[in-house]
Amino acid sequence: MENYFIHETAIIGIGFRFLQGCVESEDSSKYGLPILPKKLYVGPFAMLGFNCKIGEGVIIDSYCKVDPGAEIGENTLITYRASIGSGAIIGADCIIGGTVSEETRVGNRCRIFGKLIHKHTDSTMSWDFHDIPEPGATIHDDSFVAHDATIMGGLEIGPRSYVCAGAIITKDVPPYHIGYGINKIVHFSEWKGELSMNPLFHP
Repeated sequence: MENYFIHETAIIGIGFRFLQGCVESEDSSKYGLPILPKKLYVGPFAMLGFNCKIGEGVIIDSYCKVDPGAEIGENTLITYRASIGSGAIIGADCIIGGTVSEETRVGNRCRIFGKLIHKHTDSTMSWDFHDIPEPGATIHDDSFVAHDATIMGGLEIGPRSYVCAGAIITKDVPPYHIGYGINKIVHFSEWKGELSMNPLFHP
C-alpha cells in the first residue's frame, strides 16, 4: 500500500457523544487528535476518534469507525464496516471485521468478525455513563471469532481458540478449544470435522 493515505471523506478527530444526563455539552478542546503513524491507509468515510492511537501499517477500510481512546496495533486491518469502541485495545497483525465494544482487549494475530459486547446487567443505567464501566471481553493471541458469533463482556477467549459462526458464548473458552452453538465448548481434538486440522491448533 502507499505509505500514507487518508481519503478526503474520512473524518479525523471525532469526540465522544454528549454524556446522557451527565453534561450539557461536549468540550472537545480537552481531547487530542489521533496519533497517526507514517504508514497508514484510511478509506472513504472512515472515522477516527480523539486520542486514539494507530500503529504502523494499519488499514482502516471504508465506513469503519474507531472511537476515542482506542488503540490499534501495527499491521492490523479494520474492515467490513467494523466498529471499535472507546478504550478498546487491538493487538498487532489482526483482522477486525465486527463489533468490538468499549474496553475490550484483543491480542495479536486475532481475527474478529463477530460481536464482542457487554452484558448490560443493569439496563436502567445511562447509556454513556457508568460509575464502574462494564468489563469488555479479552481475546487472547491467535484466536478466531467467526461471523455473527456473540461473546459477552468479562470473558476470556483463547489463546488459539476458535468461536464458530453464529455461536453465543457467555463463559470462558480455554486455549485450543472450539466454541459453537450456545455455550458448547470442546477441545479441538474432539471436533468431528476438518476444523480440527486448522493450523491455528497446530503451531
